[in-house]
Amino acid sequence: MELASYGPKMSILLGFDPGGSGNFGWCVAIDSQQFPTSAVASGLSNDGSSAVQDALSAVPSGEKVAAVGIDAPLYWPISGSRDADLSVRAAIKTAGAPHAAGTVQDVNSLRGACLIQGMLAAIALRERFPSIPITEAHPKALRWLLPEVARLCGSSEHERDALLSAVAAWGTVHQPEGWQDLILAEAAFYSPVAAPLHYFMPGVPN
Repeated sequence: MELASYGPKMSILLGFDPGGSGNFGWCVAIDSQQFPTSAVASGLSNDGSSAVQDALSAVPSGEKVAAVGIDAPLYWPISGSRDADLSVRAAIKTAGAPHAAGTVQDVNSLRGACLIQGMLAAIALRERFPSIPITEAHPKALRWLLPEVARLCGSSEHERDALLSAVAAWGTVHQPEGWQDLILAEAAFYSPVAAPLHYFMPGVPN
Protein backbone atom coordinates (compact mmCIF):
# COMPACT_ATOMS: atom_id res chain seq x y z
CA MET A 1 0.00 0.00 0.00
CA GLU A 2 1.41 3.39 -0.99
CA LEU A 3 2.05 5.88 1.78
CA ALA A 4 0.38 9.26 1.94
CA SER A 5 2.13 12.55 2.59
CA TYR A 6 0.94 15.17 5.05
CA GLY A 7 -1.79 17.41 3.69
CA PRO A 8 -5.51 17.66 2.94
CA LYS A 9 -5.49 15.33 -0.07
CA MET A 10 -8.15 12.67 -0.35
CA SER A 11 -6.95 9.66 1.57
CA ILE A 12 -7.78 7.21 4.34
CA LEU A 13 -7.65 7.57 8.11
CA LEU A 14 -7.49 4.59 10.46
CA GLY A 15 -8.76 4.53 14.02
CA PHE A 16 -8.34 1.89 16.72
CA ASP A 17 -9.89 1.37 20.15
CA PRO A 18 -8.43 -1.50 22.23
CA GLY A 19 -11.10 -3.25 24.28
CA GLY A 20 -9.98 -6.80 24.97
CA SER A 21 -10.73 -10.05 23.17
CA GLY A 22 -13.57 -9.59 20.69
CA ASN A 23 -13.78 -5.89 21.51
CA PHE A 24 -10.78 -4.31 19.79
CA GLY A 25 -12.54 -1.70 17.67
CA TRP A 26 -11.17 -0.50 14.35
CA CYS A 27 -12.44 1.75 11.59
CA VAL A 28 -11.51 2.98 8.14
CA ALA A 29 -12.64 6.55 7.37
CA ILE A 30 -12.24 8.89 4.41
CA ASP A 31 -10.17 12.00 4.97
CA SER A 32 -11.54 15.40 3.90
CA GLN A 33 -11.39 19.04 4.96
CA GLN A 34 -14.00 18.21 7.62
CA PHE A 35 -13.38 15.55 10.22
CA PRO A 36 -14.79 12.11 9.31
CA THR A 37 -18.40 11.61 10.38
CA SER A 38 -18.78 7.97 9.37
CA ALA A 39 -16.67 4.92 8.69
CA VAL A 40 -16.17 3.25 5.32
CA ALA A 41 -15.74 0.05 7.31
CA SER A 42 -15.45 -0.88 10.97
CA GLY A 43 -15.42 -3.95 13.12
CA LEU A 44 -14.29 -5.72 16.26
CA SER A 45 -11.20 -7.89 16.49
CA ASN A 46 -9.50 -9.93 19.19
CA ASP A 47 -6.20 -8.10 19.53
CA GLY A 48 -3.96 -5.44 18.06
CA SER A 49 -2.45 -7.60 15.34
CA SER A 50 -5.78 -8.85 14.01
CA ALA A 51 -7.32 -5.38 14.26
CA VAL A 52 -4.55 -3.94 12.10
CA GLN A 53 -4.93 -6.75 9.57
CA ASP A 54 -8.71 -6.37 9.47
CA ALA A 55 -8.53 -2.60 9.05
CA LEU A 56 -5.93 -2.73 6.28
CA SER A 57 -7.94 -5.40 4.47
CA ALA A 58 -10.90 -2.98 4.48
CA VAL A 59 -8.98 -0.05 2.95
CA PRO A 60 -10.39 0.51 -0.55
CA SER A 61 -8.05 -0.62 -3.30
CA GLY A 62 -5.60 2.07 -4.37
CA GLU A 63 -6.38 4.43 -1.50
CA LYS A 64 -3.60 5.84 0.67
CA VAL A 65 -3.48 5.80 4.45
CA ALA A 66 -2.71 9.31 5.68
CA ALA A 67 -2.61 8.85 9.46
CA VAL A 68 -3.63 6.59 12.32
CA GLY A 69 -5.23 7.33 15.69
CA ILE A 70 -5.08 4.83 18.57
CA ASP A 71 -6.98 5.11 21.84
CA ALA A 72 -4.10 3.98 24.04
CA PRO A 73 -0.99 5.46 25.66
CA LEU A 74 1.76 5.39 23.06
CA TYR A 75 4.53 6.64 25.31
CA TRP A 76 5.41 6.24 28.97
CA PRO A 77 6.86 8.81 31.38
CA ILE A 78 10.31 8.13 32.74
CA SER A 79 9.04 9.31 36.13
CA GLY A 80 5.71 10.45 37.52
CA SER A 81 2.61 11.32 35.51
CA ARG A 82 2.45 12.36 31.89
CA ASP A 83 2.04 16.10 31.36
CA ALA A 84 -0.50 15.37 28.62
CA ASP A 85 -2.77 13.46 30.99
CA LEU A 86 -2.67 16.28 33.53
CA SER A 87 -3.47 18.84 30.83
CA VAL A 88 -6.31 16.87 29.22
CA ARG A 89 -7.80 16.06 32.62
CA ALA A 90 -7.83 19.75 33.55
CA ALA A 91 -9.30 20.72 30.16
CA ILE A 92 -12.23 18.30 30.32
CA LYS A 93 -12.91 19.30 33.92
CA THR A 94 -13.19 22.90 32.75
CA ALA A 95 -15.47 21.71 29.93
CA GLY A 96 -17.82 20.16 32.50
CA ALA A 97 -16.74 16.54 32.80
CA PRO A 98 -18.00 15.35 36.21
CA HIS A 99 -15.40 12.63 36.70
CA ALA A 100 -12.31 13.96 34.94
CA ALA A 101 -9.88 11.83 36.96
CA GLY A 102 -11.75 8.66 36.01
CA THR A 103 -12.02 9.64 32.35
CA VAL A 104 -8.33 10.48 31.95
CA GLN A 105 -6.42 8.06 34.12
CA ASP A 106 -2.71 7.84 34.80
CA VAL A 107 -0.89 5.29 32.67
CA ASN A 108 -0.20 3.16 35.76
CA SER A 109 -3.95 2.86 36.39
CA LEU A 110 -4.95 1.50 32.97
CA ARG A 111 -5.89 -2.08 32.11
CA GLY A 112 -3.81 -4.46 30.02
CA ALA A 113 -5.79 -4.42 26.75
CA CYS A 114 -5.31 -0.67 26.42
CA LEU A 115 -1.69 -0.64 27.57
CA ILE A 116 -0.42 -3.71 25.73
CA GLN A 117 -2.61 -4.32 22.67
CA GLY A 118 -2.81 -0.65 21.74
CA MET A 119 0.98 -0.41 21.76
CA LEU A 120 1.31 -3.66 19.78
CA ALA A 121 -1.07 -2.27 17.16
CA ALA A 122 1.07 0.86 16.89
CA ILE A 123 4.23 -1.21 16.51
CA ALA A 124 2.62 -3.36 13.80
CA LEU A 125 1.51 -0.24 11.92
CA ARG A 126 4.95 1.34 12.19
CA GLU A 127 6.50 -1.80 10.72
CA ARG A 128 4.07 -1.60 7.80
CA PHE A 129 4.27 2.19 7.38
CA PRO A 130 7.69 3.54 8.46
CA SER A 131 6.77 7.20 7.86
CA ILE A 132 3.06 7.45 8.58
CA PRO A 133 2.01 9.75 11.45
CA ILE A 134 0.54 7.83 14.38
CA THR A 135 -1.26 9.79 17.08
CA GLU A 136 -2.47 8.81 20.49
CA ALA A 137 -6.19 9.50 20.88
CA HIS A 138 -8.61 9.81 23.76
CA PRO A 139 -12.18 9.52 22.39
CA LYS A 140 -14.01 10.13 25.66
CA ALA A 141 -11.98 13.27 26.35
CA LEU A 142 -12.41 14.35 22.72
CA ARG A 143 -16.18 14.29 23.17
CA TRP A 144 -15.82 16.94 25.89
CA LEU A 145 -13.27 19.06 24.06
CA LEU A 146 -14.87 18.89 20.60
CA PRO A 147 -18.64 18.71 21.28
CA GLU A 148 -19.54 18.46 17.59
CA VAL A 149 -18.25 14.87 17.54
CA ALA A 150 -20.78 13.81 20.17
CA ARG A 151 -23.22 12.89 17.38
CA LEU A 152 -20.83 10.35 15.89
CA CYS A 153 -21.82 6.74 16.43
CA GLY A 154 -20.86 3.21 15.45
CA SER A 155 -22.25 -0.29 15.53
CA SER A 156 -20.71 -0.66 18.99
CA GLU A 157 -19.08 1.62 21.53
CA HIS A 158 -15.63 0.39 20.53
CA GLU A 159 -16.31 1.05 16.85
CA ARG A 160 -17.56 4.53 17.73
CA ASP A 161 -14.39 5.21 19.73
CA ALA A 162 -12.33 3.87 16.82
CA LEU A 163 -14.05 6.46 14.60
CA LEU A 164 -13.25 9.16 17.17
CA SER A 165 -9.65 7.97 17.09
CA ALA A 166 -9.76 8.53 13.33
CA VAL A 167 -10.91 12.08 14.10
CA ALA A 168 -7.68 12.48 16.10
CA ALA A 169 -5.80 11.20 13.04
CA TRP A 170 -7.62 13.85 10.98
CA GLY A 171 -6.42 16.51 13.41
CA THR A 172 -2.89 15.20 13.00
CA VAL A 173 -3.04 15.59 9.23
CA HIS A 174 -4.81 18.95 9.04
CA GLN A 175 -3.71 20.53 12.35
CA PRO A 176 -6.68 22.94 12.49
CA GLU A 177 -6.72 25.95 14.76
CA GLY A 178 -7.13 24.98 18.39
CA TRP A 179 -5.43 21.60 18.04
CA GLN A 180 -1.95 20.98 19.37
CA ASP A 181 0.50 18.13 19.70
CA LEU A 182 0.73 17.43 23.42
CA ILE A 183 3.77 15.22 23.07
CA LEU A 184 5.90 18.26 22.21
CA ALA A 185 5.55 19.65 25.73
CA GLU A 186 6.06 16.28 27.43
CA ALA A 187 8.86 15.71 29.90
CA ALA A 188 11.24 12.79 29.46
CA PHE A 189 9.45 9.74 28.11
CA TYR A 190 10.01 6.41 26.37
CA SER A 191 8.13 4.79 23.49
CA PRO A 192 8.89 1.64 21.49
CA VAL A 193 7.06 3.26 18.56
CA ALA A 194 9.36 5.15 16.22
CA ALA A 195 8.55 8.69 15.10
CA PRO A 196 6.52 10.35 13.71
CA LEU A 197 4.55 9.93 16.94
CA HIS A 198 2.00 12.48 18.16
CA TYR A 199 -0.80 13.23 20.61
CA PHE A 200 -3.01 15.78 18.84
CA MET A 201 -5.96 17.12 20.83
CA PRO A 202 -8.15 20.23 20.59
CA GLY A 203 -8.96 22.66 23.36
CA VAL A 204 -6.05 21.90 25.69
CA PRO A 205 -4.23 25.07 26.84
CA ASN A 206 -0.48 25.29 26.45
